[in-house]
Amino acid sequence: MKPNKSGGKTSATGKSNEVTAFLRMTQIIASGGELNIVDFIGNHECSDLPPSPFKEDGSMRTGTKASLVKILKEKTKVSSIPDLPQDCLKTAVLVYAMSAIRHWSFHTGEGFGVIAERYRHLLLNDVPPGTDIIHFCCDRHSTTSLKSKPAKVYEVSEQYTALDPKEFFAVSANKANLLSFLCEKWCEDEQLEPGLGSTHLYLGGGFKEETKSVVLTAGSVMDVPALESTQQEADTRIFLHTLYSVQNEEVDRVVIHANDTDIITTCLYYGATHLSDLTELWVRTGQNAYLPIHKMVVALGPSQCCAMPFIHSLSGRDTTSYPYFTVKKAWFKSSMSLDIPALEEFCENPADAITDDLLNQARDLTITVYTSKADHFGGLIWAN
Repeated sequence: MKPNKSGGKTSATGKSNEVTAFLRMTQIIASGGELNIVDFIGNHECSDLPPSPFKEDGSMRTGTKASLVKILKEKTKVSSIPDLPQDCLKTAVLVYAMSAIRHWSFHTGEGFGVIAERYRHLLLNDVPPGTDIIHFCCDRHSTTSLKSKPAKVYEVSEQYTALDPKEFFAVSANKANLLSFLCEKWCEDEQLEPGLGSTHLYLGGGFKEETKSVVLTAGSVMDVPALESTQQEADTRIFLHTLYSVQNEEVDRVVIHANDTDIITTCLYYGATHLSDLTELWVRTGQNAYLPIHKMVVALGPSQCCAMPFIHSLSGRDTTSYPYFTVKKAWFKSSMSLDIPALEEFCENPADAITDDLLNQARDLTITVYTSKADHFGGLIWAN
């Protein structure tokens, strides 16, 4: 039930709710949070309890998830560098397809055949010297995907030219059609020989066939059963391809091209677990910005890395609502002060069982986040 607005009644601390609201504003700003004071005063419910996790219209609260990466850099004292070390390491590059395509973009009226050729040239040449393993990992953008939105769909083929990029990329189905066209076009026999050389180019997630994954080499296209997957999101598919390259191609270094907080937090988990023996794991967040995940893993330690996906989700991301007036920094700092083994081990549970320990530790973490800002939250009924 939505709390009633108050005209100055007293809270559990003996202060009026208006005073509590003012203190809350001060604490948010002092802890490094972002706050529009006018909006806060106009929307604050002046209640003892945080309101529903969702807005009144049922939509999720949004926040700035990228702030978590800044916090991690500050905590670990690990920063991005402009160039990779010049080491003789066998390297695999994994490209978040739609992120790369949005960066490459296209011009209104440019033919899709020309676009496909240009994209392929950019994909094959935007890698460290000596790299001959490239994975192009796609989102599904299906009608059941979280990324899909109903809108007018345009055909993507050799016979058509591109629309305005902003209008085109606003429609999920257009992105799906473009990814499918690229994958099919690159698999055509006449496209295989030029430019590929010794490169193994893996394509996954972009075909109309949901699970299809292939590898292109000079003169051949082969299915890769080990990479067949129904995953909807490229930011999870990337790790299937990463594990494949580590286990089957014995690469020493993985470089992921993606400026995505979800991928970085998941990298920390994998870097501490399934990829703990990998020599180097990097995320390229910009053209000249390489983030050494393997160094972050060492600085944070395995327990904190294993908890990161849960903390990131609980504190708000694309598919979970942001808790009321909290920031990523508060969740991260609070998690480091608690013993939360159930949260750390949750990703290792194949059944994803919701145990009492998991619920209790998630509750304790939530209470700690709020009690670090206002000492009376721990005594509220929702905390018991």
